[in-house]
Amino acid sequence: MGSYQGPFPTGLSLFTVLPQHLIERLLYCSGLNAKDLAALRCAAQLEKVYTVAAAAEAAAAVLVYAHPNGAALFNNKLPSETWISLLMFVQRLDGAARPTGATEVWTAGRNEFGQGARPGHVDQNTITQSYRMASDAYEFESPPARIIAVKAGAHHSLAVSELGALHVAGANHRGQLGLGDLSLRSAWTPVLDLKWARVAQVACGLGHTAVLTGEGFVLVTGANDFGQLGLGDRAQRLRFTKVGLPPARMIATGNAHTVVLLENGSVYASGDNSRGQLGGRRDRGRDKFAPIGCFGRQVVRIACGSDTTMLLTVDNMILVTGKRHCGLSVIGGLGMSRVTHLSVGEGFAVASTDESEVAVSVHRKRFQVTDELLHISASCVSAGLSHYAITTDDGCVFATGTNTFGQVAAGEMGLTIEGSQNARVVRPHRVPLSRVAVPPGYRALCVAAGMFHTLFLLEKEEPCV
Repeated sequence: MGSYQGPFPTGLSLFTVLPQHLIERLLYCSGLNAKDLAALRCAAQLEKVYTVAAAAEAAAAVLVYAHPNGAALFNNKLPSETWISLLMFVQRLDGAARPTGATEVWTAGRNEFGQGARPGHVDQNTITQSYRMASDAYEFESPPARIIAVKAGAHHSLAVSELGALHVAGANHRGQLGLGDLSLRSAWTPVLDLKWARVAQVACGLGHTAVLTGEGFVLVTGANDFGQLGLGDRAQRLRFTKVGLPPARMIATGNAHTVVLLENGSVYASGDNSRGQLGGRRDRGRDKFAPIGCFGRQVVRIACGSDTTMLLTVDNMILVTGKRHCGLSVIGGLGMSRVTHLSVGEGFAVASTDESEVAVSVHRKRFQVTDELLHISASCVSAGLSHYAITTDDGCVFATGTNTFGQVAAGEMGLTIEGSQNARVVRPHRVPLSRVAVPPGYRALCVAAGMFHTLFLLEKEEPCV
């Protein structure tokens, strides 16, 4: 009998002589991740040691239940869904909130296309509550849906519930909402085509959208003029379409390019390459995903700006390409602090570290912690086109940047010609780093900065007894 050369140095043959209760105890106590358990189950099935395969599934179930987002999934398992695939889902939730109470989405900034999912189309300089999610979107959801992740794009927004349901709002003129039509949505709308999947991550481009499911499938919809959907053609899609890639760990989108981080640490990209954002010499782009060479380093995190791509390697170095440069270059890391979140705007990038520091890189130079950021203990960061926001460990929000449409939710806005939605006279007011007024009784879990609007995922605080 062959042996499984995985997390156990003695191989699979070890389990053929152990009692079942010892097998289960070893699996539950070993701290294996979903990838290890999946490999062990596969090897056990090949060797027809079905007790080991069953024990791996049982161990995954225990880990799912112990995960902050796993308890809600435990009694809402989809047909034919394995516990290992559920564990993959909760372990892929990149930067997702860990709510314990009810959550709500609030917005600030532009709402001309309904991207704020709030009443009216007037720009708001303060955070305003958006419409509630539909409670009957999926059969396995109980009202109200608890949201754990939000993402803001150019003119549309995405929200993911704790059970993996996707809700969309905003512009849809290129099919970026994936609803099968070109009509905008001014309120949150569930994507019922994805009822078969469990969405783990989402990314917004200028006119396209990508989602990553719990099993690692990448699906795309919307504009495809530069091949940014990676489907081998340049025809737009009105519904989410699966991309032919191996299982992925993370996705990111720029204006017209898409980057995918695979499970093995390699990076693939497609779409516009007019500024070298795909990692090679400038060209007309590509309509199929192709690898980006990363100097032999394994990549653990990816991020995209409008025409920029950033990669964080396993040794904590940050690589960048695009915007007047061809090919990848190293702009350095943050010393001994590991980067936990990385977000890219127009001409700048912002990162947070495992020590809760916030650092900014301007014009592709080394990341630096400025004086105004020293007092902030960040849990995550998000960059829009020309503004960024920081969520702190204690549930506060700080933001800075251009406040033309109220997206910073502080300071003076640009002027708008009354009576006309499209003709605008604006002044690019830059707001210094300031605290956003989160409503009393709420704490911020995360923030998503878009082109001209910002989404705030807030949790209701439990009253003191």
